[in-house]
Amino acid sequence: MRAVYSCLLLVIYNSHLTFLKPTNPCTLGRIKAPDSTCIDEDECFGDIALLLCGYNTDCHNTEGSYYCTCKAGYFHPIKQHNFTDGRGCKDEDECNGTAAQSTCGNNTDCHNTEGSYYCTCKAGYFHPSKQCNFTDGRGCKDVDECEHGHQCSANM
Repeated sequence: MRAVYSCLLLVIYNSHLTFLKPTNPCTLGRIKAPDSTCIDEDECFGDIALLLCGYNTDCHNTEGSYYCTCKAGYFHPIKQHNFTDGRGCKDEDECNGTAAQSTCGNNTDCHNTEGSYYCTCKAGYFHPSKQCNFTDGRGCKDVDECEHGHQCSANM
């Protein structure tokens, strides 16, 4: 029968009590170096970061600990900026509802993509930089068909 009690493992075997010391004498978040000193353990090193933080995240090592943040274009399910719950982050729909108008500007269509978005001009409008896809929020301006070689009457 075994029981864990305050970092010591108590082993009861044939009516003899034996206390085993933990193999890592360092505090939580630190590991024993070859020279027997305790150094910071990088919890974010390698593939372990995905297990600790979840998908679409960045893992940040700190002295004795770590925390996670969402990559740009993603959000944490309970809207935490720094977290350690391993839930990962979900795509933020920048084009959802009224946010699309402020995201892209006037006379535009907003297109959500995984982790990002892009904007296009509605028919009859153009972007000041003449780009087809943009994210600068400047919106689109009306095309003056008369100025671009179209036959225009005095009423246009």
